[in-house]
Amino acid sequence: MSTLFSDVLTQYAMQFIDDVRWQEQLTLNPAQFFRAKSQALISAIPRFNRPPNIQSFFSYTKPSWDDYTHTVVDGEVFPLTISTDKKMFDLCSVGYITTEENGAAIYNPISDFEYSQQTGDVTINTELPVGTEIEFDFYTDGVFENTLDPTQMRIMGLCVAYDWYYRFENAFLNVLNPITDKTFNPRSATAEDKRANTARYTEIGRQLSSELMAYEQRLYAIKYIPSAGWTGLINTTNANPSITDSNVWIDGNTIYIKSRKVNIEDGTINKD
Repeated sequence: MSTLFSDVLTQYAMQFIDDVRWQEQLTLNPAQFFRAKSQALISAIPRFNRPPNIQSFFSYTKPSWDDYTHTVVDGEVFPLTISTDKKMFDLCSVGYITTEENGAAIYNPISDFEYSQQTGDVTINTELPVGTEIEFDFYTDGVFENTLDPTQMRIMGLCVAYDWYYRFENAFLNVLNPITDKTFNPRSATAEDKRANTARYTEIGRQLSSELMAYEQRLYAIKYIPSAGWTGLINTTNANPSITDSNVWIDGNTIYIKSRKVNIEDGTINKD
């Protein structure tokens, strides 16, 4: 089993970030969205740093992507099959850009198409005028080699959110003082916006630190601290001592009985 980058991004990171632009980008061009946001996830992985040796658990296979463009020429008939030679990608997004009267570029997604992973051919069923430049984006998801449990996915999502807010908190335009003169004085809400962004960034940082600490303490408790009223039968390869005690637990080949350590070696119990 393994965990996909897209699952961490959509099920956890997006819940903390709650940015409508993320949802818009995902709707318009999923392949391009995951291409960009997977890099944000990779850069955020080192923030999941408690316990200190956890990083080796987050080994992963990098995502892969590619793109292709095709300009519609006179004589091409729709449905139009275009050979992109981009094979075996998990996801393909198709669209074209139009320019508004004010010069704004608008991306128009195409939903009526078929992509063949085996051949790389893309068939466009929507008729487009001559001169239209069709853009193709391809993406294969990154994969964590180990399966992340819900707690790990949640904390990883917080790491992405923290980095995202850090990026905007330190954006170049955000740290510049606004230009003012006698005839132009921007509203004071600029400072209010900065304070609100800083407060959100600080809160995400506190939440991340708190959950990392709680996660580390939970792992420590599972490994070293017995549950209340714990009673168990401790089995080893060559010895099967039965111990019933609320203050007994095992760590490897060491049994702890009311703070006394008992080693198990070759089927015998040696008291220290």
